[in-house]
Amino acid sequence: MVTDELKRKIEGLIAQAVDDGKLVSSVHNVLDLLKENHLMWTQTLNPDRVGVHWENRDGVGLSCQQVHLLLDDVAAVGFSHEATSGICFEIPVDEGLRQIAMKFNETLHGSNMLPPMPEGMKYLSVAGSHLNMAMRCLIHNTSHHDPKSKLVSNGKLSLGQLEVVDSRFAEACRTGISWRVIDARVQQEFPTFPKLLQSAMNTTIAKNESELQLLRKITDVVDRRGQDQMTWASIKDDILRSKPILAGTCPFLFTFAMRCGGKGGHLLKSSEAYIKIQGHSTRALGHEIYDALSTETKGAQHIFFRHCMLKLAYCTRSPEKLVTVQEIKKALAGPQAHLRAQVEKTLQQGKEIMKNMSVKASNHVHTTVMGNFEVMLARAGLQRKGVHVYHACEAFLKDVGDLMGTHVDSHSDWESLRLDMESKIENSSKKVGAEGFKKKVLPGTTLLVLRSRINVCFHQPCSQPSKCLWCTTPFSMINHVRSSLFFSTL
Repeated sequence: MVTDELKRKIEGLIAQAVDDGKLVSSVHNVLDLLKENHLMWTQTLNPDRVGVHWENRDGVGLSCQQVHLLLDDVAAVGFSHEATSGICFEIPVDEGLRQIAMKFNETLHGSNMLPPMPEGMKYLSVAGSHLNMAMRCLIHNTSHHDPKSKLVSNGKLSLGQLEVVDSRFAEACRTGISWRVIDARVQQEFPTFPKLLQSAMNTTIAKNESELQLLRKITDVVDRRGQDQMTWASIKDDILRSKPILAGTCPFLFTFAMRCGGKGGHLLKSSEAYIKIQGHSTRALGHEIYDALSTETKGAQHIFFRHCMLKLAYCTRSPEKLVTVQEIKKALAGPQAHLRAQVEKTLQQGKEIMKNMSVKASNHVHTTVMGNFEVMLARAGLQRKGVHVYHACEAFLKDVGDLMGTHVDSHSDWESLRLDMESKIENSSKKVGAEGFKKKVLPGTTLLVLRSRINVCFHQPCSQPSKCLWCTTPFSMINHVRSSLFFSTL
């Protein structure tokens, strides 16, 4: 029971954590009080009973990539119950808060790399979330980023394999680990405490708060204050209370959030949702990238295009293909305004197609399809070699078909994009000349178009044979393009 005297003590400590900056000591003093008054206890919990609190990692929840990297680390060094430090709350009694918890945990299941949350969820973690999810991945045999891992069997994580590598860890997955469990009444009486607790744990366990996590924290503070004019100086104490390692990047994250976050940060939340599924959510792009992304331009600011570039920056896997400051500055320069407008117009057309489809996509599929589309559009907007806006349209239509199992018609305006692309490629191929064909040298975009025309002109009569790049290409070159060896280099 939360007595009046206990309530006054805890409220005083919470105020001390917020106003005086004594976050860690104040939070741990609250935990001591909760334990003394039987509002916190130690209990072994089955991993499938523990979900993630919606305040964890400042609302980000957890990172799929970090979950699987943690699995690799534990398998390498060995599991120890003494090294675990899980803290969780009982699931709220209030129905509204229960629904928030359920919906939040549903969004965490963004791919086949994380298991769905079962109906038996009874607790919500604010510390130890990644380890618990890692154990659930093993229990439910999810996919793993390294198919050659000792924990993988037939392409899936396996408890049987874990038993061979680390029997103590396998037993922990089956029986659970020890948690400090906080009574549901604590959250009801002190609704800000879970957020303070997870922030203190971020500090004490010395885990780096990612850029995305800091962006979420910034947008939450801005949204909570609800002021029209907000400066970095007015909120920096709230953001830096947990002493993030990336403190130097925070002013630039703030600028990006204010200029490009969207109302209530909805654009940032959309980008974050996709990056958590497909990208490297803990990657640090650095303040120079965010400074470049926040650059104001003359005329339209093309905020959606900036988020396309943000997604690409977090999702690129090859080091040589990382987004650079120079690329962003060039893309946002005055001469590229038409291309930026074309990218955003095409993106909106893709959204219309998804909206008007008879088969509605799940949140995960919708996020994946549209995010993939934006990444391709970013590559086109950055003028990456061999990538045209129309390629993004083709990839989008294929994604819809693959992920939703249904055919979708192209947008009427996209035919003009195809013609524009083929015109540019035809002009480019003329520069190569006959000598280029002899040496089997063609621009990457030419090869992509030749490949896309195989299923059109090769199987049916062409309507414009004199103008078609496919029909006017020497037959020897066509055979070269059709070869599987050559396709593998595209």
